[in-house]
Amino acid sequence: MNNHSIKGTESLKEIPVYPQKYLSHNFELLLKGRLKFFQDVFDQGNELIRFNLGKRKIVLLCSEKAIHHVMHGNYRNYEKRTAFNMGFGSNVFTASGDEWTKLRRPLVPAFSNRILEENFSMITNITDEYFRDQFKKIHREQVDVGLFFSRLIFELTTNVLIGKNLSDQFETIHSDLVFSNVYFNEYNYRFVKNPTLYKLLYAKKDQKFKESIERINNLVKESLFSSTSLKENSVSHRMMSLFQSKDNTMSEETLINQIKMLIFAGYETTATTLLWFTYFLSQNKNLQERIFEEICSHELHNIDDLQSLKLLRSSLLESMRMRPLGWAVARYAIENDVYNEYQILKDDCVFISPYLIQNSEKYFVKSGEFVPERFLNVDIRDLGAKFLAFGHGPRRCIGEDIGFTQLMVASRQLIKMFHIEDLHGDPGLNPQSTLMPKKRYFVKFKNRL
Repeated sequence: MNNHSIKGTESLKEIPVYPQKYLSHNFELLLKGRLKFFQDVFDQGNELIRFNLGKRKIVLLCSEKAIHHVMHGNYRNYEKRTAFNMGFGSNVFTASGDEWTKLRRPLVPAFSNRILEENFSMITNITDEYFRDQFKKIHREQVDVGLFFSRLIFELTTNVLIGKNLSDQFETIHSDLVFSNVYFNEYNYRFVKNPTLYKLLYAKKDQKFKESIERINNLVKESLFSSTSLKENSVSHRMMSLFQSKDNTMSEETLINQIKMLIFAGYETTATTLLWFTYFLSQNKNLQERIFEEICSHELHNIDDLQSLKLLRSSLLESMRMRPLGWAVARYAIENDVYNEYQILKDDCVFISPYLIQNSEKYFVKSGEFVPERFLNVDIRDLGAKFLAFGHGPRRCIGEDIGFTQLMVASRQLIKMFHIEDLHGDPGLNPQSTLMPKKRYFVKFKNRL
C-alpha cells in the first residue's frame, strides 16, 4: 500500500530535477560515460533526483533509506523490466510479483545450507585440482586474470548447478555468455528509432545473440534430459526431482530458463569478482602476506572452517564494496508511491547504484581506500541498504551463500599458492550489465611452494 490513503497529493514535495547541461541527458551520458554521468547526478546532494533518458523517466535514489523503501519496505510496488527475458525467458531473476514468488519457491531447497555443505567437498576438490594443474603452467607467466578465473568458475558452476562437468565446452559457452552480457548492456542504450538505420546497425548482432542463446539453451536441455545422470546434490538434480514429481506445475521451458539464468548470473559475477579481488591484492603485498599467514594457521576440513579466515573474508567484502558487480539496479513503479513526502509516479524507472552508495563517504569513511578491517566482525546484513553486493530485501540473491563460498575457497587457494604481481596497473571501469574492467587485466603469479 502506498501512502496516498493517508495523505493527499497536494502536500507532497516534487522530486528535484537534475538540470540539463547539454542538448539532452542522453548526450551528456554518452559524452561523460555512465559512471561519471550518474556520479554527477548523485553528487547533487538530494535523496532522490529526477531526469529523463530518452522516453525513460528516471528517479535516482541517493540515500540508504530511500533504497530500503523501494527494495524492502514497499518492494511489491516495484517490478523488474529487463532485457534479460529476451534470452532467458521468465525466471527468478527477471520475474516480479506473484510470478517471482512462484518461481523462487522451488529453488529455495536447492540453495539450502545442507545442500551447500554436501557440495563443499566437490567445490574444494575442483578448486584444488584446478590450481595444481595451473601451478607449473603459469609460474612467472603473464596471466589473463579474467580468463583464468572464468575457466575455474565455469567448471564449478556447471558441476554445482547443472550437475555435470562441461569443461570441454568452455570456449564456446564462455564466448556466448560474454557476448550476451555485452548485448544486453548495449540493448538498454539503443536510442535509434529509424527502422532502416536500426536494422543496419543491429541486425548482425541480433542474429548472433539468437544463435548464442540457442547454444546455451541446447546445452542446458541436453544436460538435463540426457541419459547421463546428474550429480545428486546439484541444483539441477533437485529441480529435476521436482519436475518429475506428481506435484509439478513447472513447464520444461521454465525449468530450462531457471537453470540458464542461474548459470549466467552466477558464472560471470563470481569470476569477475575474483578478478577485482586479485587487482586489489596486487596493489597490497603486505595484505597478501597477512592473509597467507592466516591461511597457514587454519586447516580447511569443512565449510565451518572458512569462518576462521576473517581477514580473507573481510578483504573480499571490501573488494565487493569498491567494485560491486551489479553496479546498477532498476525497478519500475507499478503504481504511484510516496517516500518521505516525495511522490514517485507510476512507470518511473527507479535507479539504484550500489557502486555510488558503497563508494560514498556518507556511508563508508575513507571510501576511496581499500580498508578490509572495516568488515572484520561485521554481519553485512546489519548494514541494510548501505551494502548491496548481494542485493537487499526479499529479492536478495538466492545464491549468496554458495557464491561467497566459491569466492572464499578460490581466493584462499590463490593466496596459498601464489605471490601476485601487478603488471599494468588499474584496468579501468567498464559499466556494462555488470561492472567489468575496461581492458583485459594481466598479472604475474609467482609460485610460493
